[in-house]
Amino acid sequence: EVSIALKGRTLMPVKGLDIAEGSRLITSAGSYLTLRLEDGSRISMPSNSKVRITRLRHILLTDSVDYEFAVDSGRVQSKITPFDKKADRYRVRTPVAVSAVRGTDYRTRVDEESGTAFSETVEGEILVAAGSSIASGNAVSVPAGTGAAATVTGQLAKADLLEPPGLVDPANVQSEPDLEFRLEHSAAVKGYRLLVSTDAGFINVVTEEKSDDALINAPGLPDGRYFAKATALASDGFESMPATYSFKR
Repeated sequence: EVSIALKGRTLMPVKGLDIAEGSRLITSAGSYLTLRLEDGSRISMPSNSKVRITRLRHILLTDSVDYEFAVDSGRVQSKITPFDKKADRYRVRTPVAVSAVRGTDYRTRVDEESGTAFSETVEGEILVAAGSSIASGNAVSVPAGTGAAATVTGQLAKADLLEPPGLVDPANVQSEPDLEFRLEHSAAVKGYRLLVSTDAGFINVVTEEKSDDALINAPGLPDGRYFAKATALASDGFESMPATYSFKR
């Protein structure tokens, strides 16, 4: 259940579809979408997310690219190929903050209740500023393993991300009707998130589950080899560094 709209037209979401600047993308519950830019960068939209492509340009004068995405609600994960030109740009906007990178892997999330925008760096480094401009003078550097949170009142705070959660008995073969994953519990954690994909790059995600405790159940899948990515949700709202495991169904 993926919706793609451009200039009043609704596009059929199929693999290989070219999506232009100005497109509005919506993923419903249990749905997942991955976009690939021309340089190989990938932007992944988990379920219940709304994103707009606000800039998607090749600047002929400088032979550079200018990419910008706006996350109105939900989450995106940006895995950006390192840029080789000084003028190349990639930005992600939320209603309360903007982030900019030149090649990295990071997550952007807008909290549904508070409106706080979280940016969490998995690899590389990003710049985050509260408000609408990265050049406002209040931008902070967010290296790998840390995150920044911008509130609706304009406050900006940084924090270290929790270590990735460990999976109990990762070699266990999933042979029961439903999938079951037990993570190592920590008192600093208020919940867990788990993605299951058919590929190690998590391009073809087949299920996403969230749980308040360390036991996560997911619907059954056909036999085969799969990959699971687990993160822990901290009490301050940040999501931990990810842990990836392969398992056999």
